[in-house]
Amino acid sequence: MLVLKDAIADHFNNKFNKRPSVDTEKPNILFDLYINENECTVSINSSGAALFQRGYRKGTGEAP
Repeated sequence: MLVLKDAIADHFNNKFNKRPSVDTEKPNILFDLYINENECTVSINSSGAALFQRGYRKGTGEAP
């Protein structure tokens, strides 16, 4: 993922002569990287983190 971040930042640096500031803890834009043998797919995650990671449920109960 760091290689992907560096590649995107380098692209902005080459195009706009300015490297963007990236918050590695809580980034504004999330990318998904899928690698399968010789193929690589990069996509923008427009949904954000999963609900359980966002504090959707404060308390938990026993499973049925």
